[in-house]
Amino acid sequence: GGTDDDAVRAALHRAFLRGDEACRPAKGGACIVCALLLGDDLFVSSAGDCRAILDRDGDETWTWSRAYPASPDAAQGQFAGGVVALSRDHRPSDAAEAVCVTAVGGRVFTLPGESEPRVAHRSGKGGVRITRALGDADYPGVIPDPDIVGPVRLSGRDATLTLVTDGVSDRLSDDTVARILRDTCPEPHLGPKSMLVAALDAGADDNVCALVVYLNRHP
Repeated sequence: GGTDDDAVRAALHRAFLRGDEACRPAKGGACIVCALLLGDDLFVSSAGDCRAILDRDGDETWTWSRAYPASPDAAQGQFAGGVVALSRDHRPSDAAEAVCVTAVGGRVFTLPGESEPRVAHRSGKGGVRITRALGDADYPGVIPDPDIVGPVRLSGRDATLTLVTDGVSDRLSDDTVARILRDTCPEPHLGPKSMLVAALDAGADDNVCALVVYLNRHP
């Protein structure tokens, strides 16, 4: 806790800035979400509209995890609840994010026929629907600085940690993601596949990727 947690956050922030520098020569940006587990402490850092979802309960039939008491921060505070979002989408539709873009000279606009605003390219042609990413320096106001959440203290009751791209999170709610993983256990290999199929069936037309960490395996 304390200083050690601050050091972890600082290291994650530096890693994102270095990643941004490494991505710039490629002339293409990337949204990113990263999970770091140190003992029982979980940190999540993100830039863009990828998402991290923590299922703190699992299914009521999971006797092997329900036998464990919940972590204290699962009962109260910002990490409380059965299904918890550990990231937020960085998009210009968020008023606070849009203000950050315009404060440094960026421009937010909406194309005809679209409802989601974009951050303009420095050339004035085109734009992106995110306000944070690695390697997107050609879009003034899009920054690589991550949101960092944690530490989240995990216990034997926590079930799954899921990292998904916006193609999944735009179509499936956090609760739906958790339910799919609960329904497909104890066959973990079916969980991510079922989730991606559900997103595609719901009309996903963007990046559709998922990584699932089963924190407590079926015996």
